[in-house]
This record gives sequence, structure tokens and C-alpha cells, in this order.
Amino acid sequence: MQAVEALENGIEWSPVGQTGGMIGRMKALFFCWKLARRAINTKQTVLLHARSYIPAMVANLACRGSTVPWLFDMRGFWVDEKVLKGNLSSGSIAHRILKRIERRLLRNCSAIVSLTRKALPRLREISGLPELPAYAVIPTCVDLEHFTHWIKAPVSGDEITFGYVGSLGAGYSNDDVTQFLVHALAALPRSRAVILSRSSPEVLGPMLHRLSRFGSRVECMSATYEEMPQKLSEMDVGLSFITPHASKDASAPTKIAEYLACGVLVISNKGIGDIDEILEEGNVGFSINCPEEFEEAVSAALAAVSEESIRDRCRAYAVEHFSVCEGAQRYADLYRQIIDPKLKL
Repeated sequence: MQAVEALENGIEWSPVGQTGGMIGRMKALFFCWKLARRAINTKQTVLLHARSYIPAMVANLACRGSTVPWLFDMRGFWVDEKVLKGNLSSGSIAHRILKRIERRLLRNCSAIVSLTRKALPRLREISGLPELPAYAVIPTCVDLEHFTHWIKAPVSGDEITFGYVGSLGAGYSNDDVTQFLVHALAALPRSRAVILSRSSPEVLGPMLHRLSRFGSRVECMSATYEEMPQKLSEMDVGLSFITPHASKDASAPTKIAEYLACGVLVISNKGIGDIDEILEEGNVGFSINCPEEFEEAVSAALAAVSEESIRDRCRAYAVEHFSVCEGAQRYADLYRQIIDPKLKL
């Protein structure tokens, strides 16, 4: 907790507004650059922290000609994700320009934060560097004081609740989520499904139509941040199916940490970030090939949630690996390493 408080005490927030359109975005970026340059020119700034690609472009320009280091907190392969979501054509002029910028950012930054270990080899490949600069792997963390598991009666027979939390649509495998729930609800007559999502009716409609034959056994709703821990704790199994793509080597879905913090077993599709290793190492879920392994996964999940220790095991793994306090400490350690390169951490 000390690292969190120290970081909060050392941050001064300067919000930058943005109007619509390209001109509005360019103005916002210009003001961000001005703020960064002003901070550097005061000679009190010892580090710039850029979260994601656009802020990294600003930091790269702002630090040019100065000795102030900057941290590229990349959050994921942004350019590749734009291709996946259909917002950018692979091989187009814009795509090639952005890939060159990505390479330059990786080569110019003083340190990198990646959400996953799986992304590190690709970062070396993209940057063309034999070794990356200082780096840390810090997965998406969770506030363990807020996301905690409520008392829930043990699973009896096949009275199991499957849940899905978060967005659906581009980048998410809606069809796999739907197919899995159809399979699970048909195989386990007393099972239920709960979908917590703010996605548009256009996205949710087809899924709910296919699940309509199960009637009241399927619930779809939104939930506030305050309501989330209780809603999650009512689930026994949480689903995370993401469209397989090279960009997902750097993906660490927030829902994974939230499920585990609330004592919920996880089922994910294979090949997404470090999830395969996480679920196997902690014995807190399964990563599967979709849809070939749906039947096996339903049976395995039913057996796992019948164990008395499963909720405590999921929670314990989240405490050890996804605590926001631990994440803040890793950031603080990396900050010190950048500011004093001779400091070995």
C-alpha cells in the first residue's frame, strides 16, 4: 500500500479536453505536448510515463533534446488491434506508417511495461533490438479490497452458474461465448447463465435470441462498479473468449483478475496472452480450444466447482498475482531503475 500512496502523492493531474473530429484531436495532442514540454523545462520532472501509443508519441517528441527518460506503458499491440477491429487495413499506407512509429517508440523509450511475458519476443522482433531496454511485466491488476468473494452456497448437483462480464463485439468471440452457453445449459438442466454487459442491443441481440430457449435460466443485465463484486460472486464459472490474433499476445483481460478475486473459476480460449500459464499454474481454471473442447470443459468445470477449496484457491491466486498494490510496487521499482540506471532491482 505504501507504493500506491507514494505514487499518488507524486502525481499532478492536468486534464486535457478534446472536441470531436481530427482538428479536435490534433489540438488535444498539441496541448499534451505543451504540458509535457513545460514539465520538462521546469527541471523538476525526472520521468515521463506514457500510457499507450498516442501518449507515447507525445512523450517521444517532448523528451527529444532533453535528458528526461520516458516510459512506454504499451498496454497492448495497438496497431495490430486496429487491424483486428477493422479500423485499419493491413498493408495500407497508414498501417505501414504506424508500424514504423511503433518501432521507433520501442527503440527510443527508456523502459517498457508489458501486460504479458508472451509479448516480449515480439517486442524484440518489432524493435529490431537484440535486447529490450529496462522492462517490467505488470498484468492488469484489481482492487482486492473492492473485488472480494461473497459467501456462496456450495454447488449442488448441476446447479452451476456460468457468467460472462464485459464488452462483446469486435475483438471478442461472441459466437464462442454463445455456443459454450448453449452447450452448457443443454448439458446441465439446472445450470444458469448470467451476462453482465453494457454492449449495444445490436451486439447482444443475436446472442440472447440463440439463448432464448432456456427462458429464465439466462439473465442479461448491466451492473455498476459498486454492484460488480456481488454479481461476480454469484457466478461459479467466468468465461473469457477473445478472438485469436497476433495482437492478443499482449492481452491481459481485466475480467480474469476480477473473476479470480471474487473466487470464480475461469474458462478461456487458448493462446491469449499469459492466460494459459496462469490458469494451469494456479489450478484456477481451464484454457480450451473452441468449440472442440466445450463438452470436456463443462464436465471439468462442474467437477472443479464442487471442490470446497476452489473459491479460496482462486482468491489466493489473485491476491498473489493481481493485487493493485503489487502492481504499484513494480511500477515504483521500474521508476527507480530508470531514474538511476545503476540501481539494480
